[in-house]
Formats: sequence, structure tokens, C-alpha cells
Amino acid sequence: MEKYNALDETSKGALGAPLGEQEKNEDGGVYQPFKGGVIISSDAGTFVVWGLIRDKWNELGGSQGELGYPTSDETTNADGQKQSVFQNGTLTWTEGEAEAVVVEAPAPSAEPTP
Repeated sequence: MEKYNALDETSKGALGAPLGEQEKNEDGGVYQPFKGGVIISSDAGTFVVWGLIRDKWNELGGSQGELGYPTSDETTNADGQKQSVFQNGTLTWTEGEAEAVVVEAPAPSAEPTP
């Protein structure tokens, strides 16, 4: 409820009405589904996932899938795309496109050998 109350009126309108009660995943994550998105909490924080980014994330298994939980709210990147960062990757959406796309998480940098 705290996250919802922190949203501006435009965002609340886009999120829409709740579709049911708050639910809990087996791993302890908590989520509240809305008509236009979801507010989801985990150890990484509480974030909103919505629109075509949410659709793609759900297609990939949501918080229990390959991308895991969100670690950011939706932002606009330097290329003007909407993006949300997850534990195991990033989803971006370009205005006018039919769906969001997965951007692979950067590979960890190799430790220099002594």
C-alpha cells in the first residue's frame, strides 16, 4: 500500500484497480496484481512492473522465471526506451513496438590473473 500511495495520480490511473488480494510466493516475495500491472516486493525492494514490459516478464515466468524479481521501477534509458531492471536481466520497450525485449545482463568482469 505504501508503494501505491507514493505513486502520482497518472501512475495510479495507469496501474488501475486491484484484481484481487495481495499474494505471497513460496520464496517470500509478495505481490499485488492490478488491472494494468503489479506491485511486487522482495529483498530487492518494492517496484511496479506494468505495460508491455510486464507482459514479457510474465511470459518469461514473472518473478519465478528467468529474470527473477525487479530491482527497479520503470525508467527511460538514454535511447528513449522504457526499461525495467530485474535480478537476471533487463527488459526494454520502444514506443510503437508490439512487445518488450530482453536485454541480457552484463557478464561479470573477469578477475585479472596475478
